[in-house]
Amino acid sequence: MNKLSSLNEEIEMIKEVIQNFGENEINPIVSDIDSNSELPISILEKVSEFGLYGMLGSSEFGGAETSFSTFIHGMLELTKYSPALSSLLIFHNILSVQLINKFGTDSQKSNLLTELTTGKKIGTAVLGDDGSFINVDNIRTEATEEGDYYSISGTKSFVLNGALSDFFIVLCNFGKDSGLVLVEKDNPEISFSKPISTIALNGNELVSISFYSCKVPKTNLIGKFEDTPDIIKIIQETIWLGISAISIGIMQSALDQAIKYSN
Repeated sequence: MNKLSSLNEEIEMIKEVIQNFGENEINPIVSDIDSNSELPISILEKVSEFGLYGMLGSSEFGGAETSFSTFIHGMLELTKYSPALSSLLIFHNILSVQLINKFGTDSQKSNLLTELTTGKKIGTAVLGDDGSFINVDNIRTEATEEGDYYSISGTKSFVLNGALSDFFIVLCNFGKDSGLVLVEKDNPEISFSKPISTIALNGNELVSISFYSCKVPKTNLIGKFEDTPDIIKIIQETIWLGISAISIGIMQSALDQAIKYSN
């Protein structure tokens, strides 16, 4: 069997799993998800059973190690049933699992990846400051050294998975360098806006986050400063594919419903 045939089989298998999940578990409660702006615990537990939290994670830490193509096809299929759930998994896998898997230290991987791949923790990353997630031209969030800690000050206005995440990988200026550092949600020196509702993503609200001389250990740095351009490039390239999958899935679902209604 050649690699293309194997990949196609993997894609069809994950699509079938998600179709069954969507028809049997999501469709009966999809209106509740939208009206309550909340993903039920029962659905999130099923996601963990299917291994969807760790699709881009290493098998060493409980991940599925699916190809990125399979991941995108699976998330496109899931979007047809619940854009809120698919966006949660897309942002979680791309912006936390993928980054820590590729650039995390051994300690960061052992401490975080098992919880991320099982959904015990949800993560995200945030680049731009001023409402554009991928705009890295005008970063004003600053990190300064204070002994064994970095002190972070600034505001990120548009945080994907913001209301659901347990930690945030934050792009900051470190003097003349730039880098990404992990900040826990329960850090007392950060504050959150009220959730920002978005069309079709009720259940996975965005937030803005402000940091007030927020101290984090230097060991929370993700990668090295010289890795930052590569990390940003990977985020920008893969998140657009994820957002495209959400958009196409929503359009396909709308078309299917329109055809059904017209008949």
